[in-house]
Amino acid sequence: MFRLPNPSSPLRQLFDIGRLAVIAAPENRATMLPRYAQAVFSAKQWLTAEKAARSLHLIAIRPDGELWLVRVGKRGGVKRLWNFGVI
Repeated sequence: MFRLPNPSSPLRQLFDIGRLAVIAAPENRATMLPRYAQAVFSAKQWLTAEKAARSLHLIAIRPDGELWLVRVGKRGGVKRLWNFGVI
């Protein structure tokens, strides 16, 4: 079971719960759920190419099995916004 932000939290607007359930399903994890390091690397590349964007929000799985919602900033900063827990 995931730990989700409160319904009134602005974090709930950053992801779709239905989509999260699909990508985190055991049969989809290997193909649909990005690994943390690769997701951050790809986000930084995208932000470099996309001049108008200031940040990018993404959900990725950490090496320890935790699912995180993170923000990657234009200058390369990464901030964990939410920890959904171990899947």
